Amino acid sequence: MTIKSKLAGLANKLPTLAAAAVVATVGATAAMAGADATFNTALTSFTGFLEGSGGRIITGPKGPKVVTGAIGGAYSGTGGPGGKLGLPISDELSTRDGKGRFNRFEHGRITWDSKNGTKVLM
Repeated sequence: MTIKSKLAGLANKLPTLAAAAVVATVGATAAMAGADATFNTALTSFTGFLEGSGGRIITGPKGPKVVTGAIGGAYSGTGGPGGKLGLPISDELSTRDGKGRFNRFEHGRITWDSKNGTKVLM
């Protein structure tokens, strides 16, 4: 099984955020194994999939993080990486009650739930 097929399979099975962590892990392994070309192809494919779903991988002070969906839209609306929230410091996470999602950033967070939509908190 190639790295590309592993990534494709994992991206389909895991939530988007966990898939980004898998990409980072498999990427380091692939680079050490000398499979740079294969990994670059797989990463390009995964990045295309992510961007096609409205998401982005942004490298911040705590490594690459995924920002996607309504939270990604709100983040872009605040200026994205160069805006008032700064860089992401967490992947998208589930709220304690499991009914919403949130991302943490250097200077705040963005929350989302189906009842209230997105909220930017500084």
